[in-house]
Amino acid sequence: MWSPPRSPRSTIAAGSTNRRSRPSSIEDLRARHGGEHNVSVVKEALAQLGVCGRAVRPPMTELSGPDRQRVSDILRTLA
Repeated sequence: MWSPPRSPRSTIAAGSTNRRSRPSSIEDLRARHGGEHNVSVVKEALAQLGVCGRAVRPPMTELSGPDRQRVSDILRTLA
C-alpha cells in the first residue's frame, strides 16, 4: 500500500491528531498558561526540525531551556 512521505510539517500535524493517546503533546504545551507560548512552541518545533528559526516578535518570548527540551522530547516520540 502506498503512503505519502512524511515531511516535518506532517510530523507536527500527526502529533496533534493523535492527541488523545498522547496527553503530553505539542498542543498541550501550546495551551499551557492560557496559550502564552502558543507561537513560541510552534516556532521551536519547526526550528528543531530545521524548517525555520525560533525567533519570535515581541511581546512574545522564545521558550526557556526546559520547555525547549520538552518540545524535543515530544518531537522524538513522533518520529
